[in-house]
Amino acid sequence: MDESDLFCSIDRLTILAEPKNEKRLSWVHRVLKRVLMTELSDSTNLFVDEMGDTVMSPYGVAYGVRDEYGEIEFKENLIYCEILERGGYVDLRYDFNPNSLKKWDVEWVWNVVRNVLDEFGSEYRLSRFDLAIDVINTPEIFELKCTRQGVTRKLLFGRSGALETIYWGSRQSDVQVRLYNKLKEMKSYERAELDESIKSFWRLEMQMRTKKIDRTLAQEFSDRLDGFSLVPVSALDLKPELKRFAMLLESDGDVAVWYPEVDERTLRRWKAKVRKAREDFDDDAYRKVLKNALHNQMQDIKSELDKYVDVYLGF
Repeated sequence: MDESDLFCSIDRLTILAEPKNEKRLSWVHRVLKRVLMTELSDSTNLFVDEMGDTVMSPYGVAYGVRDEYGEIEFKENLIYCEILERGGYVDLRYDFNPNSLKKWDVEWVWNVVRNVLDEFGSEYRLSRFDLAIDVINTPEIFELKCTRQGVTRKLLFGRSGALETIYWGSRQSDVQVRLYNKLKEMKSYERAELDESIKSFWRLEMQMRTKKIDRTLAQEFSDRLDGFSLVPVSALDLKPELKRFAMLLESDGDVAVWYPEVDERTLRRWKAKVRKAREDFDDDAYRKVLKNALHNQMQDIKSELDKYVDVYLGF
């Protein structure tokens, strides 16, 4: 794996805004919708996507590609806007993918949103921050393993039986990591333009929510990478029977069904041996490249974040 094949970016932001006068929150929601409709009225591709018929209903900004008859044949949602009520608090919620705004060269649309919110003296905070590390032409990345104890894992396979996505951590937790086959996803898009030099494209995505988003977020991302290793089972210093156990552990977390005669205590001991073998394996080269790429691109991430919201996260 070469650092030149790794690209870091912000893949998703969820921003909560609270106007200075919270009683005008629904008014701000309506005003922003009218402003967006006016600003986008001359655009062939951009439009406000209404998601309800009341003034309190959510809406979004979408980019549509039209056919020769002017009908939209492909649509991508860019910014989602709603009034969020939760735990006795009410906020304006904005969810978007900066990569999508960049792809269509419409980052200015977020400036329209910010200008309206700033006029009402809004205060901002982040409730979700997704950092993506794109790994190009390094197919072995799918063997990435989480060495942290107690972290759940979910594998998703495609129709062909090939591994497509791995989740570590639950959706309800403050931290979830996803590794997925981005090339397969792009090929599923009818309008996707693919570089012929890209033979493998996986995305490692670290999703941080609420409590994890603070001044130490940049360091948190780096520390998370320490909890992963890229070690094939065949390279582990284990006896043949434990290598078989390790392979089953990778393909199916519920290994107890394969060893009905083995008690739970022994299974825990075997898992500990496999984990120890992974920790002892010298895979610093892979981890170092990932961490160096993140460190060397932090200034770019900070510059990108500054375009959308004024918060300090340690980048």
